[in-house]
Amino acid sequence: MPFVSVTVPEAQPFRWTGGAPACLLIHGLTSTPFEVRPVGEALHAAGFHAESFWLPGHGSKPEALRHVTWRDWSAAVEAQYDRMRRDHGSVAVLGTSLGGSLALWLGITRRPAAIVSMGGAVWLPRVAALARPISWIRPFQQKRAQGSAIFDDEARARHPSYPKTSMHAVAEMRSLVGQIKGKLAAITAPLLVMHARQDSVIPPENARYIMAHVRSTQKELLWLEKSDHIITEDYDRDLVSDTAVQWIERIAASE
Repeated sequence: MPFVSVTVPEAQPFRWTGGAPACLLIHGLTSTPFEVRPVGEALHAAGFHAESFWLPGHGSKPEALRHVTWRDWSAAVEAQYDRMRRDHGSVAVLGTSLGGSLALWLGITRRPAAIVSMGGAVWLPRVAALARPISWIRPFQQKRAQGSAIFDDEARARHPSYPKTSMHAVAEMRSLVGQIKGKLAAITAPLLVMHARQDSVIPPENARYIMAHVRSTQKELLWLEKSDHIITEDYDRDLVSDTAVQWIERIAASE
């Protein structure tokens, strides 16, 4: 299956003005803002400000990821959060996969109004430990022929992403999630975790671990039964968007 180019209009960052809390939506590794667009659209329709941006190394070609570090990603989301905090006062953070992990990072380093982690990780499968040495020999791994981790064939055919994965970037994501795992107790913001039971990329046990180790007094876990890793685009996409909106509405009502 050919991969949809990351340069298509639907894959570009969006910014839709609305009320507080302003919602920062963060995409995943090798992906684009397209995968958080459905949630962003639902939040904006509910009256909230919603925006996304390119994580460093994304939006051009896979080779752009070869020298990006996890600190580049964390600094980028912190800068976006700080700007939105100045502009809007209250900011909620939502992300998919790597973006979900970075949303947790902001829960550690900042004080968001709410966090929504969708398929986020605090550890990767054991094979990811080989990513660093593999990167020295084979910098890129071609993605599976059937496309991205989405069960819905039509949705998978529409999904823009890089056609190959940077092994260096996987190693950097592993470093990032290792940092997050040891600091989960610093998270006190209201937290919604959504994860697919059949996730083929990020082990579902991540969701249970996150829930058990944060100190948020308001926290909920929703299991998705019909989706693979990219839950925002798969068969459960409407449930994911609706649940995210309801969570942000609940937090907004309590502020």
